Amino acid sequence: MNNKTKIILVLIVLLISLVLQVFLASKDTALLWDENAYLANAKSYFEPVNYDEDFRFPFLELYIVPVWFVFGISDFSAHLVVILFSVGTLFLFYLVSKFYIKRWRVSFSLLVFLAFSKLFLFWSFRVYTDIPSIFFFLLSWYLFLYHWKYKQRNNWLLFFSGMAAIFAFNTRFPAGGCLFLGVILLCYKEWNRLLYFALGVISILVPWSIRNIILYGNPMWDFFAQYSVIATYNATQPLSVLLLFIYVSFGLSLLFIPFSFIKLFKERSSKNYQSLILFVLVLIPYYFFFVSLKLERYVIALFPILLLLVGIGLEYISSLKLFNEKNYLYLLYFVFGLFLILTLVSNGVVFFKDEKSVVYCQTNSSLQQSIDYAKEHILPSDLIISNAWPWFGYYGNFRVLAPWTDDVDELLIYEKIHAWLFMYSKYDLYSQTLMDKGSCFKNFTDSCGYTVTLCRLEK
Repeated sequence: MNNKTKIILVLIVLLISLVLQVFLASKDTALLWDENAYLANAKSYFEPVNYDEDFRFPFLELYIVPVWFVFGISDFSAHLVVILFSVGTLFLFYLVSKFYIKRWRVSFSLLVFLAFSKLFLFWSFRVYTDIPSIFFFLLSWYLFLYHWKYKQRNNWLLFFSGMAAIFAFNTRFPAGGCLFLGVILLCYKEWNRLLYFALGVISILVPWSIRNIILYGNPMWDFFAQYSVIATYNATQPLSVLLLFIYVSFGLSLLFIPFSFIKLFKERSSKNYQSLILFVLVLIPYYFFFVSLKLERYVIALFPILLLLVGIGLEYISSLKLFNEKNYLYLLYFVFGLFLILTLVSNGVVFFKDEKSVVYCQTNSSLQQSIDYAKEHILPSDLIISNAWPWFGYYGNFRVLAPWTDDVDELLIYEKIHAWLFMYSKYDLYSQTLMDKGSCFKNFTDSCGYTVTLCRLEK
């Protein structure tokens, strides 16, 4: 197969992925929890807001603001920004995979698997930091690998690699693992190249640190504020939860990963492989043992690494003498393809079934009904207490508070007379005690059985 055909096939996959993501974003319009916070932070650049969460990862809102400045504030345009990052992530993964996987068909198969995996599709348009941070992670890594392979080329590639690394860090702090690329340069005493990489990091980090000093008095305020919130509110879950999510995402293709470690050991002196080994040693233990909450979307951060290990493991097995016989080699590739297809199909059926249910529930969402009612009947200066406070804060620009206690006097300590309580049956912190203490007078229901109860709380 010639290079032109290969490029066309890759572009077709990217185009289909783009169209599918835009379609999903146009149908599944309800925001998830953190999306409200990031969009509220972005909106604060245009108008005064009563709700924002400035302790969130700092850079995601900055990618949305320029688009809103040109096209106006809308949820869909924010989703399109993330979709562009998603398509870029796919392309960068393909480029990085070519440094480790010799057979184009394997690289292409991995690209298809990533593009149409349930996990990637679900988060491909959500205004979350996971995919944009992986985009910058892969960009930094690719520029590093490209420069290392063609050393005669300009060292400015390392400068941009450093810039991408700090963008990854400020988009989602754990993605800053690509900053460890500088360790490789340090170990080889590549002082000139290390300087370019460091200057790329500094060019973004210093201005942002100065901003934090001016606003908060601490150059790393975002970092410490984020992890303070995590330490306070995040529960600890067992490793088995994350392992189950990984198995669901990869299926039996995980069986190829142990063989990749043999290849990594044999290639440990290769600078290309050293960067991959470094990420395996840093990122996998971090998410396995140091991240307390094991959410399914955290697998996204490990997806490129694990997928590369699957491909490397496959190629190592195919290099064994047994597979010098073409029939055995074709059988191996058939089994590999079967594993990928079974995983995609089984997860895809679940994904589109869930999406159909979600879209159906959005047609008369009780939460949206309650927000519309609040915007029409409640003053913006009033306080809304709700276990779905981000939605009321972002869509209604209300002053909001979480129902963190059942003591009404504590909740209303800064209020003159009263506040409004909206309890959404779908989420945690649903307090029947608070509703019993208030005067409840309206219920909003939807076709999926979720209810929002509106009450008036008084001192």
